[in-house]
Amino acid sequence: MGRKLNDRQRAVWLPGVALLLVILHGLCFQAHAAESEQLILTVDEARQDLDDFQRQLEQRFSYVNANNVDVIAAISGAKADITGPIPVDELSDRIARLIAMFIDGHARPRLNTETGVELPFRIEMSGPRYVAVKPDGSGFLNDTTPFIRRIAAYSMQRWVAAADAYIAQGSPQMVRRRAVRAVQRFQVLATMLGVSSDEGVAVELYGLNGESATITVKLLVPVDKGPEENNERESTILPGNIGYLRIPSFSGPANVPALVREWMPRLKDTQALIIDVRGNGGGSRAGLVELFPYFQREGEFHVGNVSAYRLYPEFKENHLSDARFSYREDDQRWEPWERQAIADFRQEFVPEWNHQPGDFSDWHYLVSSKRKGDPRFYYGNDIYVLIDDGCFSATDIFAGTFKGFRNTLLVGQPTSGGSARSVTEDLPHSKIRIRLASMVSFQPDGQLYDGRGIHPDIYVDATPDSFLNDGKDNVLNVVLDRIHSERQKRTDE
Repeated sequence: MGRKLNDRQRAVWLPGVALLLVILHGLCFQAHAAESEQLILTVDEARQDLDDFQRQLEQRFSYVNANNVDVIAAISGAKADITGPIPVDELSDRIARLIAMFIDGHARPRLNTETGVELPFRIEMSGPRYVAVKPDGSGFLNDTTPFIRRIAAYSMQRWVAAADAYIAQGSPQMVRRRAVRAVQRFQVLATMLGVSSDEGVAVELYGLNGESATITVKLLVPVDKGPEENNERESTILPGNIGYLRIPSFSGPANVPALVREWMPRLKDTQALIIDVRGNGGGSRAGLVELFPYFQREGEFHVGNVSAYRLYPEFKENHLSDARFSYREDDQRWEPWERQAIADFRQEFVPEWNHQPGDFSDWHYLVSSKRKGDPRFYYGNDIYVLIDDGCFSATDIFAGTFKGFRNTLLVGQPTSGGSARSVTEDLPHSKIRIRLASMVSFQPDGQLYDGRGIHPDIYVDATPDSFLNDGKDNVLNVVLDRIHSERQKRTDE
C-alpha cells in the first residue's frame, strides 16, 4: 500500500470550511440520543473526544497503518483547529474527514443525505462517461444525448472531485461510485461549490455523434429508486438451458441459503450457470457458505479469505468465527485433512501488507471444504459470475472466493472492495458513535480486499441502455454469446 499523507489529506485543515461543517457529517457516526444533536461541546470536551478517537484508532482500528497516515499529526491538527465551543455535528464532520484518510470502506464517511433535495435523475456510469437516466428507468433524461458533460457551471469531473475528500481512500472504483452518488444528492456539493439551485439547475448533455443539449431541471425530494428496483431480474433457466441465479443482496430480508437450496436443484442439469451479484452491497457470508460446495468434489478444499483481528480487550476469541465463518488453523471444527490443507496453504500465503502480528490475532481462514457425505451435488459445468462496483463487503468475499476457481470466470467491472468486521464505540462527551474496521482481510493471493476489490476475468462496461427498464443487458449478453460460442466449438470438434 505505502501511501503517504497527500494534498487531499492536508487540505482537510484548510481554512474556509466552517460553513460546510454545519452541513456535512458522516453517516457512519451517530449521536444516539436525539438531544445530543444540538449539544455544544466545550473546547476541552471536544479535544478529549478527539483524544479518545485517537485511542480507538491506535488500539482497535485494523487499518490504522495500512496507508501511512500520520495519526498523531492529523489528530493534533484537528485539536488545534478547535478554539471555541463546537456543535456535536461539527465535531462529527471533522472526525468523518479524518476517517476518510484511511482505506476502510465500511467506515465510509460521506455527505449527509437525511435532508435536502437531489437531482431529478439517476447518474449511472458507462465506462468513463456519466449517464443521466430518468428515476423510474423509463428512458434517458434526454433521448438523443444520454451523457452528462456539465451540471451548472462545473464539469462532472469537478463535481466528483468535490466529494473526494469525504470518501475513504479505498479502491478507485469505490471512490468514484460514492462520489457519483454524492453528486446525485447534489445539495451539499452545490453549497460547497457555491452553486445556487433556486431557479433550477442547467444540465449540459451530449451524444457520441456530436449532439448536445442543455436542460434545466428542478431539484426533487429524494426518490432512492435504483435500477435494481426498477427492473430486477429473478433466478430462472434461460433459453438454451442456461442457469441464471440472481442474488441481489446478502442482507436484510434476503435469505440466500434458502434461495440456494430452492434453486440449485432446479439448475442441476443446466449446460452452464450464471451467478449475478451485480449491485449486491453485501451482508452475511452464509449464502456463500451454502452455495460454494455445489461446485466442489468430495474431499476438495478451497480458501476464500484470510483474516486476523486486532487484539483488543472487548474482542473475544470468537470475534471472527461467529460473524465471519472464519476459524484458526487449530480450531476443533477442522478434520485432520482440512487442518493439513490449511497448513499447506499457509506455507504459500504471502500478504501484500505486513500488519503488526503482535497487535493481531492468529490467522483465520474462511474455507469451503466438501466433506464425505455432503448432500449437495457436484455442478461441474462452466460458471460465470457477474460483478460490478456495486458489489461490496460480503459480495467482495463471494467474488474473491470464486476468482480463479475451476471452470469459473468473473465478468463485468471490478468490485468496490471491503471486508472490515466493523465495530462501534461511543466517544465520552459527544456520544458520537465511531465505526471502524477491526480485522485485516486478504484475498487468497495475498492482496487486501479493502482498497483493491476483485477484478473480472472479462472486463465489460455496461452500455447506457442497459440502465433502462427495456434496455439490453449487454454484460449478460456477452456471457450468453460466449456460452453459445463455446458450445458450438465443442460441437464442431
